[in-house]
Amino acid sequence: MPSAVPSFASFPSLNHAPTPRPRKRILDESCSPVAVWTHKRVKSGIGAGTLSPISAHAYATTGKDVVARLTTNDELDVSHDIEVRLGHPTTVGRGNHCNYVIKSLVVSSVHFRLYAVASSEGGMIVSCEDLSSNGLLWNNHKIRRAAIILHHGDILQIPGSQTFHVEMDKHAQGGKAMPFDPTPPQRPKERTVGDYVITSHTLGSGHFATVHLGFDSARQRQVACKTIKVSKVTEVMKEVKILSSLNHPNINRVLGYIEEDPWAHIFLELSTGGDLFTYITSQERLQEGEAKFLGYQLMLGLIYMHNLNVSHRDLKPENILICAPRAYPRVQIADFGLARDRSHEPAFSAVGTMAYLPPEAVVGLVGRPHPSGRNGERRGYDGKKVDCWSLGVTLYTMLSGMHPFDYPGESSQRTIRQGASQPSQGELDPSQQSEAEAAIVCDRILEGRVEMNYHPWLSMPDARRIVRELLVYEPNKRMSVASAMQHIWIEKDINQLEKKYQSVTK
Repeated sequence: MPSAVPSFASFPSLNHAPTPRPRKRILDESCSPVAVWTHKRVKSGIGAGTLSPISAHAYATTGKDVVARLTTNDELDVSHDIEVRLGHPTTVGRGNHCNYVIKSLVVSSVHFRLYAVASSEGGMIVSCEDLSSNGLLWNNHKIRRAAIILHHGDILQIPGSQTFHVEMDKHAQGGKAMPFDPTPPQRPKERTVGDYVITSHTLGSGHFATVHLGFDSARQRQVACKTIKVSKVTEVMKEVKILSSLNHPNINRVLGYIEEDPWAHIFLELSTGGDLFTYITSQERLQEGEAKFLGYQLMLGLIYMHNLNVSHRDLKPENILICAPRAYPRVQIADFGLARDRSHEPAFSAVGTMAYLPPEAVVGLVGRPHPSGRNGERRGYDGKKVDCWSLGVTLYTMLSGMHPFDYPGESSQRTIRQGASQPSQGELDPSQQSEAEAAIVCDRILEGRVEMNYHPWLSMPDARRIVRELLVYEPNKRMSVASAMQHIWIEKDINQLEKKYQSVTK
């Protein structure tokens, strides 16, 4: 055993990470930062159904980030409002340390936890995580030791105790789907398909599919239901069959598949913490310890896939889900590309997947000439090596809050049409500007230059080395994911990583 293994606590604070030098961050300015909230409580004689003193004071002094309220009546029929604020966990339980205390033997010390995070689809995700020994009722569905997404009009109940009515703030709902939709929105409609209940609430939509919130009656948990026209099923069935065979804590699993002419429904695990991209933007960048823990999980998932000869080929923060909102969360590799509304993606992602592809894939995809002079004809490439490169880009993004290739600056001399002069950005219409930006990103990837001579990289030599080895230009010389797992950056903290991993996957 190593004589001195650094603990996670030895890394810089999550919320006080030094600001990187000016360069385009992947920061979405519309996302509010995660704020520090001290959980110190004042002891007092709290009766049934009471806000703890500091919670009551906090609610009275600020309502700036309130995104939802839970209204409830205690055993004396006194009404209480429990506010849920962006980035602030709110707990309900019997313990005096909870934000809302219910002195009842049927209530656990911490019965459930409420949290709100920004959504990549616009609006907020308000989630409730059951932490109790006897469960929770959500709209009369039993929930046990699982996290769920809440919506306006939902009803939570602690069996044998109080009932809570969910009211969403109108600004937290991300706008109406149609101008004449009711405000507040109506309760989602439900219908049963097999063992699943599909609600009318939409989590995302795209050209080929729509993702609805669903409920798995057998497993007593919410699920994501991807609904596709049967005529399009053949385009995704290979993916469904592959994913159905995968079972790993860090891979978003397919739970079921039901055809119902003219629709096909794919039921997937639901993650309530949003995606990694939004998680990074809420903090500008991740502290090294947390980035390492998330990278460790991605490596475990990729090693599992690669051992089964399955490659992802589109690994990026937008396709990595946060299972439940908390620091050091469990993450899952997913692919919601068919069901993502691209209109809400930040500007730096206009190039899309291109920004995460390695040189050999860029050459094959767009037929661009290689800087070395090789022809850009379409060639096959190793999907596993693509995943290794994408892992390196994702680690770079987590650790610095920036993208190694997609950032503003002097544009390359080459344009999409070789030999053409490059016009100024002001002369381009949106589609031309998008093409020009894509060309610049392609050039940077093909040139293979990765800048790491600025803060915070100077204070993270081991992190800098593993990222450089994953971003090696030649695929046959690029570090594999299995080798990355044995890198000193991971190896020196392996005991803590394994212990923390066990705690988030149990």
